[in-house]
Amino acid sequence: SERKVDEVHVGDPDLLVRLKQGMGECSDGQRVTWQARIGQPPRDVQLYLVPDMETDRQLSGWYLMANDTSEEHRALRELALARDHLQRITDRLPAMIAQYDRDERVIFFNRACADATYWKQPYRAGIALHDLLDQESYALRKPYLDAVMSGKDVDFEVTIRTADGRPHRMLSYYTPDFDEHGNVCGFFAMSTDVTEKARLENALHDAHERAEATLTSISDAVITTDADSLVTYMNPAAEQLSGWRLQHALGCELSEVLPLRSADEVKGESLLSSSPLSGDLVLIREDGKRMLVERSLSPVRDRNTTSAGSVIVLRDITEARALNSRMAHLAHHDALTSLPNRLQLNNSLGKLIDTNSTRGEGVAVLFIDLD
Repeated sequence: SERKVDEVHVGDPDLLVRLKQGMGECSDGQRVTWQARIGQPPRDVQLYLVPDMETDRQLSGWYLMANDTSEEHRALRELALARDHLQRITDRLPAMIAQYDRDERVIFFNRACADATYWKQPYRAGIALHDLLDQESYALRKPYLDAVMSGKDVDFEVTIRTADGRPHRMLSYYTPDFDEHGNVCGFFAMSTDVTEKARLENALHDAHERAEATLTSISDAVITTDADSLVTYMNPAAEQLSGWRLQHALGCELSEVLPLRSADEVKGESLLSSSPLSGDLVLIREDGKRMLVERSLSPVRDRNTTSAGSVIVLRDITEARALNSRMAHLAHHDALTSLPNRLQLNNSLGKLIDTNSTRGEGVAVLFIDLD
């Protein structure tokens, strides 16, 4: 075509200006490249302006070539948007999240990493992990770094100290990053401060040990059940009282482990060695032995105030009731002959007088000495 450059690109003045500028820049035989948006609709292209040189190094013209990079630019924009989205999401997480390359240099990190006070230097892209940590802290992580760079997922806990010297327990996860050929090209790291969690776990363990020691040392039988009345715990006193071992009672119905009946129901069966009071309970053991017990029952509720089970405390009162019976008998009978004494006479006589007075009748009393 014999058309001039001004005629061909009259509809794109920006391209025309840059094209003429390039013609001037490549007069020495060097090609010129630049990015532009041309066409309808506009598309991103990479333009190459190559000078056409004669054998005597005289410029005779130019070749203009274009490479459509619109898809590449679109992919780059989407990648930038995805990275920005990832950054905004991870910045809201309390955990420290970072990406490292093969040389353990930082590629990506969230705000928690930047704000942490564990590092020797400011956390930034390109810095190596061994420059961020002191020698001891890096040495603790080295076996896990070697493992993740060999393609393995690892997790571990270490204690590190902040700038003010306070220890912090950190739980870290390392997972390898693979390239398109399946080779490890780096790794991703996530670290969470579990100091408070560890403190609570230790406090819970200590409380559990104290409770266990307390329940083991007391003489009352303590049994706990879940919401379905299945046994979840028995202290040694409960094992001795019921005749069940804890490992055998776990998961069993409470009524099977502790079959209780009202003392009023069995009073006529004459199977008790002591005199029960109204409201007492009778525990019937597997070996057939019966004993009088007192029971207290307390519900256990979860944080939603829903019933989560019960705590039952039993006390063997068989001997106490037997002692009460003996004391009552001694109070009204002679200790040597077991005959009713004067107090029993007064009580019986008082009841007869009261009864006959209501009927309008008298009472005859006859005293006889030992002769």
